[in-house]
Amino acid sequence: MWPDRHPRDRFFEAMQQELHWLRQERELLRQNNSELRRHVDDFLTKEGWLTAKFERLRSETADLRHNAISSDGTLRANVQRNTQGSIYHEIIDYLENLLHDKIRLREKLRRERELRAQTEEEASAAAARYQKVTSEMMTKLNSLQTRSEELYDEQCASEWRKLQQALDVWTRRTFMDRSAMSRMTVQKLQWASSWLDLPKDMLQNIQGQRAYIQGIISGTIFHAVFDYTFACSPNGRSERLLRVMGEVVRESGNSYTWETWRSTTSKALDNHAMVETLFSDYYSPNVTKENTRKALHQIYENCVAFKKKLERQESDYVIKQSTPGILYSREQMNSLNFKEEDGSIVEMSIWPSLYKVSFDNEELLIEREVVWTKKPTQADNTGTGDLYDIEKEIKQEVKTEEDDDELSLIMLGP
Repeated sequence: MWPDRHPRDRFFEAMQQELHWLRQERELLRQNNSELRRHVDDFLTKEGWLTAKFERLRSETADLRHNAISSDGTLRANVQRNTQGSIYHEIIDYLENLLHDKIRLREKLRRERELRAQTEEEASAAAARYQKVTSEMMTKLNSLQTRSEELYDEQCASEWRKLQQALDVWTRRTFMDRSAMSRMTVQKLQWASSWLDLPKDMLQNIQGQRAYIQGIISGTIFHAVFDYTFACSPNGRSERLLRVMGEVVRESGNSYTWETWRSTTSKALDNHAMVETLFSDYYSPNVTKENTRKALHQIYENCVAFKKKLERQESDYVIKQSTPGILYSREQMNSLNFKEEDGSIVEMSIWPSLYKVSFDNEELLIEREVVWTKKPTQADNTGTGDLYDIEKEIKQEVKTEEDDDELSLIMLGP
C-alpha cells in the first residue's frame, strides 16, 4: 500500500505553519514596541514641560526671597510679613512636590527605557530566530528541489536497458576480431583464474564468448555496486551495519526519515582492473587498452551514478542476479540465446533484474533479467528433475482446467 500523501507535501505544510506562527509573533512584538515608544515619548514631553515649569518657579522663588530679605521691616506690618512668609512656605512646598514628582517620573522613565530595551532585545532575538528558521526551511526546500529528478517506472526501465546496451556495445567493439577470440579457450581461462565458473557450452562460438565476458563484467558490477544497499560500501561488515541501520529506520514508520537516510548514506566507486587482467589478450587489434579502459570505467561510473539515483528516490530498489542452475522464468527473465523451452535452466546471468520496493515491502518488476540458458542434460536433471516434473504437472493441470472451462462455455452456448 502506497502512502496517501507525498512526504514533501507534509513537509511544506509544516513549514508554512511554522512561518505563520513566527510572523504572528513578530507582528505582536512590533505592536508592543510601538506602544512602548509612544509611552516613552509622552514621558519625555511631560518631563520637559515639568523641568521648564520648575525652572520658572525656582527663579520666581529666588526673587521673592531676595525681596523678603532686602525689605525694610519697619515699612511692613506684622500681618503683611506673616502673609508673605506663608506664601513663601507654600511656594517652597510646591517646589519640593515638583521635585519629588520629577524624581518619580525619572525613575518611571528609567524603568520604561529598560522595558523598551528588553522588548527590543526580545524582538531582535525573535527576528533572528525567524530568520534562522526561514533559512533552515529554505535550505531544506532547496535540497528537495535540487535532488535528483524523480524516476518514473518507464524512465527507470529505459536507463537500466541503456546501461546493459552500453556494456553490450563495449563488448562487441572490444572483442570484434574472431581470430583473437579463437584463442579464448577453457584451458587459458582456467590458467588465468582458478575461481572463474567456466560454462563450456557458452565458449563454443564468438556470440557465447562475448556473452560470457559480458556476464563476468556485469557480475563484477553487481557485486561491487548493485548488490549493496548503498553503492560500493567499504566492506561486508559495513554493508551489514548499514542494512541493520536501514531496517531500524524503516521500522520507525517515518517514510520521510527513511528516504533522507538512504539519500545521505550513498558511497563512491573504486577502480577495477580485473577485466583487463583476464581478457586483454583477446582485444581486437584496432582498439587500444587506454581507450578500452576509459570506456569500461565510464560504464562503471554510469552504473554507480544510476545506483545513487535509485538510492535518492522515495521508493527502495532491489537488483537481483540469478545463480547458474536455477530454472528459467519467462516472467522474470529474457533468454539471450532464445532457449526458452520448458525445463531450461540458467547457465549464466548476463545482466541482473531490477525491482521497485514500496515502503510496505511490495516488489514490482521494472526490468527482467538477461540470462544465457540451456536445455538440461541428464546430469543437470539429477538434482532438479522433481522440480521440472512438478512444474509440468502444474502446467498440465492448468491447461486441463482451461480446456474444461472452454468446454463448459461451448456447452452453455446457444
